[in-house]
Amino acid sequence: MNSIDANILVYAFNEEAEEHPIAKSFIEQAMDHPNEWIVSDQTLLEFYSVIRNPVIMKHPLGAREACSKLQFVRSQTGFLHCSYESTLWPSVMQILSKAKFPYRRTFDAVLAATLIGNGVEVLYTRNTKDFHGFGFKVINPID
Repeated sequence: MNSIDANILVYAFNEEAEEHPIAKSFIEQAMDHPNEWIVSDQTLLEFYSVIRNPVIMKHPLGAREACSKLQFVRSQTGFLHCSYESTLWPSVMQILSKAKFPYRRTFDAVLAATLIGNGVEVLYTRNTKDFHGFGFKVINPID
């Protein structure tokens, strides 16, 4: 099973981004085999937050337009979806309790536990360094 991080979705939907053509093509190719892909609700909510953020986006979207993009990914791509469940708590605590675990990666750890708990073997993200060591393969599809 494969998954996509929020940053790839942002590039795919942000036509002003230099990475847009590659990210859009990547998502379109993934949509050809939707049952091989799962996207977490956490990723979708991060995607929504970023495309509305005026600090990150030159032209941030309003709530309705951002929700429309979010709903498209969740309901119309055919991708499977998952969310954090309390049964994953022990996995998250195992990651967070490591002596040198950086607090800035807390939400990455929750996402990683959620994805692993749902059978993800490969995560596609621009932020590969943030996801190494969690137990799945990490690939940057933009480079």
